[in-house]
Amino acid sequence: MPNKIWVLGDAVVDLIPDGDMHYLKCAGGAPANVAVGVARLGVPSAFIGRVGKNLCNKRCIMKL
Repeated sequence: MPNKIWVLGDAVVDLIPDGDMHYLKCAGGAPANVAVGVARLGVPSAFIGRVGKNLCNKRCIMKL
């Protein structure tokens, strides 16, 4: 079985300005981004961390 990369840390939602008083919500946080990046390269990976219990963080979980 191939090795798996385990990434520990936080997952956050980045709010990127998209016009007057509008923000684009994007899943972010360096550890979560690393887990997604290595998975896209075909390396087995997993993210271990906590996210809050609000609507933005539920979106983060769906993206992971």
